[in-house]
Amino acid sequence: MPYTISRSRKEFDGNVNKLFANIKNLDGDLDYSLLQQVLQSYFFSTSSFIENYLANMFDDWLYTLKAHKVKNALIPMNLRKKIFFEFQKDINLSYIIHKDEKRIYSALNLNRWEFEILEDQKNIASEINKHNILYTDRYPSVRNLKRIFLRLGMSNIFDEMGKIGKNNYKNVIISFMDIRENIAHSVPDDLTFLVVKDNHHKIKDFIRIIDRVFYRLFGRNAWVN
Repeated sequence: MPYTISRSRKEFDGNVNKLFANIKNLDGDLDYSLLQQVLQSYFFSTSSFIENYLANMFDDWLYTLKAHKVKNALIPMNLRKKIFFEFQKDINLSYIIHKDEKRIYSALNLNRWEFEILEDQKNIASEINKHNILYTDRYPSVRNLKRIFLRLGMSNIFDEMGKIGKNNYKNVIISFMDIRENIAHSVPDDLTFLVVKDNHHKIKDFIRIIDRVFYRLFGRNAWVN
């Protein structure tokens, strides 16, 4: 079945294209200091668009799974283990801090969805959401992207992207995020419109390939069927 572009990618492309067009229209009309601020805004805003893209994609995927009342077996086991582990961790930390056995016995209710997530033939729980995939790893660094997609069963997201896009996408996101972090740490690069243009095309391709990787893994069991 041919690839179907996700709603979240359409939204990302729309947002980043509008931002780029606005910057393009201003190029040449501003003094150096103000132009640098405008060009820098591209990297901050686009980094946020990447975060929103991932959150929206996972939201749509889980919504579709729930609407189809699929079984847990269609959810990657790494993700199911992560959910169960985080649930157990919170209970254990609470016990260590409060020494309250009554609270632990109440929390360890075998009917809770966090226990049932490990059972293949149980329907996907309504409680599962994008936060169970992202946790505190929304910021699109190499480390966080690897963690997020490992939960979805990929040992290295960048290897999977490279197979489809025939490019080093790890370097693409490193280069982009280096500029963004330099700006945040008050040691910004000397930016030009051509630098923004180059990164614009590369980051759009980066999202295009992530979208295709995600579809290859889950599309047939999520937003298509």
